[in-house]
Amino acid sequence: MNAVYTRQSLDVKDSLSIESQLDACLNENGSAAYRHYNDKGYSGKNTERPAFQQLMADVRKGTIERVIVYRLDRLSRSLLDFAEMIDVFKKKDVEFVSCREKFDTSTPIGNAMLSIIMVFAQLERETIQMRVKDNYATRMERGAYDGVAPYGFGKAIAKVGGKQVHTLDVNEESDIVRSMFNEYAYTGDSLGAIAKRLNAQGIPSPGEAPWDGGKISRILSNPIYVRANADIFAYYNALGMTITNPIEDFIAVNGCITYGGWERSRRKFSQYDRLKLSIGLHPGLVDSDTFLRCQTKLKANRQICNAGKGKHSWLTGMVKCGYCGHSLKVMVDQKGRGIKRFVCSGNTNCGICSQFGSQRVDELEAGVEHELMQMVERRRDIEAKIEMELDTEESRIKIEQAKISEKLNRLVDALAEGEPSSASAVMKKIAELEEKKKLLGVELRSHRAKLPSQQELLQFRDTARLWPHMTIQQKREVAKLLIDKIEVKCGEIQIYWKYNFEA
Repeated sequence: MNAVYTRQSLDVKDSLSIESQLDACLNENGSAAYRHYNDKGYSGKNTERPAFQQLMADVRKGTIERVIVYRLDRLSRSLLDFAEMIDVFKKKDVEFVSCREKFDTSTPIGNAMLSIIMVFAQLERETIQMRVKDNYATRMERGAYDGVAPYGFGKAIAKVGGKQVHTLDVNEESDIVRSMFNEYAYTGDSLGAIAKRLNAQGIPSPGEAPWDGGKISRILSNPIYVRANADIFAYYNALGMTITNPIEDFIAVNGCITYGGWERSRRKFSQYDRLKLSIGLHPGLVDSDTFLRCQTKLKANRQICNAGKGKHSWLTGMVKCGYCGHSLKVMVDQKGRGIKRFVCSGNTNCGICSQFGSQRVDELEAGVEHELMQMVERRRDIEAKIEMELDTEESRIKIEQAKISEKLNRLVDALAEGEPSSASAVMKKIAELEEKKKLLGVELRSHRAKLPSQQELLQFRDTARLWPHMTIQQKREVAKLLIDKIEVKCGEIQIYWKYNFEA
C-alpha cells in the first residue's frame, strides 16, 4: 500500500490547496493502491499532527511501501524531524518520493540527495548539542544545578539575572548527611560501620539499595555539601581544579558545584584537573573544617586500600557471595595464626548478609586451582576446536562473498550494456548485494571476537609447569583469561567459565 500525504496550514489565496497537492501525488502514484493522509489547518513547524502521526504508525506497522508528498516541507520544516522520519523509512524499507523536488529514494540520485540531507541534519544535531553544553556550563558557573538532586537536597527554583534556574534546597535527609560527616570526621567509625548503622536503622539509601562504604565515601567526597570558605578554595586550587569564582565569593555560606568531563572508568573526584568548581546557589550543610577532616581520612583510607589490593589471594575480584551477590574479601586472623579467610562484603560493609560466614582462602584456592588446571590441560583440545570452527566459518562466509562478487560483476556488466531506464533497478540491487557483503564480514569478525585469541591461548600454554612459581598477580591474570566469576556458598563452588567448550 502506498501513502499520499498532504498538508495545508491556512486556506489562503497563495497557499497550494489540498486538492492540487493530491492531484500531483496521484500522477506520481499511477494506478497503485494508496491511502490518503491529510492534515488541513496544521503547521509544519513540528510533527504534532494527527494524520502525520497515523502515517508514521502505519509505516512502523509495515503496511506502507511508499510515501508520496507534493513537496518536502509538507512533511516537515525541521531538518532534524525530517532526518528522523527518513531513518524510520529506511528501517522499514519504505521508499519516499517528493513530486516538486523530484526526490525519489528508489533511485541512486535520490539516495545521494538523502545522504546530503542527513549530513546537514547531523551537523545541526552537533550544533544543538554544543549549544546545550555551553548553556549548561554557563548556568553552572552562575551556581545553578540542573542534575538529579543529591542525597540531602531537593530541587528548587531561584532567579538569576531575572531568569528562573534550578537549584537545591535542604530536605529531611540533610540531618543524616551531617551525621555522616561528623561521625567519620570525629569518631573512629569506618565507612562500613556507618553503612551498617544506617542499614540497621532502616534508613534507605539513594535508589533504595542498602548502604555500603562506597555510597558513604561518594557523599563525603562531594564538595556540594561544604559551606565553602577560603580553605576550600585553597584545597581544590592546590589539587588542580579550575575554580570559576574569585576567592572573595567563598564566604562559608553556600556549597560548591563540580562539573566537566571525566572518564567514567575512573573515580570522578580523583580527576580534579578535568573538573570545574563554582559556588552554588544552595546552602552548604557542613563546615569546612569537618569536610577537610573527612577528605584527609578518605585519602589515607584509599591509600591503604590500594596498597593492599589483591595481595592475599589471586582470586580477589572474581569471587562473589552465592547468597547476596556481593564480593568476597580477605580478612587475616590477627591472633597470631595468620589464617586468611574470605568473608562477604555484604555483611562486613552493609550488614545485609548473614548466611555466608567465612571460607578459608587456601581451601578455596585449592578447589579453583584444580578445576583451572583441568581446563588448562585441555588447551590443545580448545585450540583445535577454535581452529576448526574458524576454518569452517571462514569457508562458509568466503563462499557466500564469492557468490556475491560474481553477481556484482554480472550486474555491473548489465549496467554498462543495458538501457538507461533499467539503471535505477540495477543500482538498487548492487547496493543490496554490497550491504549483504559487508554484513558477512561483520558476522565473521563477531564470531572471532567470541573466541579466545591465539595470543591469549599462548599465555597459558605453560601454565601447569610455571604455576607454582607464579606471583599472585600472574596467577590472577591467567585465571581471568578463562574465568568470568566464581560464586561461593558454604561448601559449594560454582565457576562461570568465559568459554564453554564441550569435551
